[in-house]
Amino acid sequence: MVVVAWGLTVAVGVMLILPQLPPLLDRLASASLRLARWADRMAARAEEARRRFEE
Repeated sequence: MVVVAWGLTVAVGVMLILPQLPPLLDRLASASLRLARWADRMAARAEEARRRFEE
């Protein structure tokens, strides 16, 4: 009986979360892209600073 109740709880939870998944994944992908762009900018700045330091 407990297993059935647990299974129903999980099923209802999945059904409630599933429609909200695509926007959540879009936000996650967007944040990941922004982080990658930021990291590229920081790497370019570090490379430029290293070049100036070596001169």
